[in-house]
Amino acid sequence: MGDVWDSATASRWVRAAAVLGVTALLSADAGMAQSPARPSDQELRAITEGGRRIASYHEAIVTSRKRFEESTDFGDQVRPVVVDRNGVWHVVFISREVQAGDVKVWRLVADAVFRPRAGEVERLDVVDPPKPPPTDAQAAMRAIETARAGAQAQLDAVPPPFAEAVFRDKGGTFTVYLQSRTGTRAVSRIGSDLKAKISADGNQVLEIAPLHGRGESVDVPPGDGRTPTLHSHARGDLPTETDVALVIESPHIAPHLVLTPAWILRIEADGMVTWLGRNEVPPVAPGGGM
Repeated sequence: MGDVWDSATASRWVRAAAVLGVTALLSADAGMAQSPARPSDQELRAITEGGRRIASYHEAIVTSRKRFEESTDFGDQVRPVVVDRNGVWHVVFISREVQAGDVKVWRLVADAVFRPRAGEVERLDVVDPPKPPPTDAQAAMRAIETARAGAQAQLDAVPPPFAEAVFRDKGGTFTVYLQSRTGTRAVSRIGSDLKAKISADGNQVLEIAPLHGRGESVDVPPGDGRTPTLHSHARGDLPTETDVALVIESPHIAPHLVLTPAWILRIEADGMVTWLGRNEVPPVAPGGGM
């Protein structure tokens, strides 16, 4: 299929997906004994919630940055990171200052309180003069930088620029998601992403790997809101959390179908994942190829 869909290719995929979806739905009950077990509702909810969390992180960054820029010059050296403090999300803006000996020192320049459920900035505090950032924000920022450094070996799969999201795990480590962006809101890039597990201090990569297989990256143009857009996986049975996040952030591609070797699943504009049935004609090559 290649990395970019033209209209003819997209139309062929959509027609094929519609046929596959109808076939899967008609045969789901009759062939269930021969079918792989369907994903549980709990699995689908977990993917939906994971995607919504990533999308909320990105929304927190974008919304808080806009609020900050309304009050002061954002500057090229200022970077935001989200930290969760007992359920309250703080978007911490950190600048890099060069001091004597070319040593770069982080400084806290602003702190915004963001309410994910409302999608709003409740409060923005500009710190003047800047001061050392809180330790949780420093560790989260280090985790992002460590993940970005680790991603250098994966640049063919995840080309910059990145959208980042970092979360503190229950065990104290960090999970960092990096998603490639196209640079235009008109086209959404699915498949160029990776997930990294970073040590609790933010300094060490424990695990890092692309979430999609090689060759599964596709740039998806807007849909018409009625006919689904889609992409395929050559491996794995479920959409990724980043798939869900991207559909939430790009509602112009919803509804979106994900064709895995076993199943056909649908992602709605709000991130809800629905199992449609078996994929009777599993993809034969990464990304598809009709």
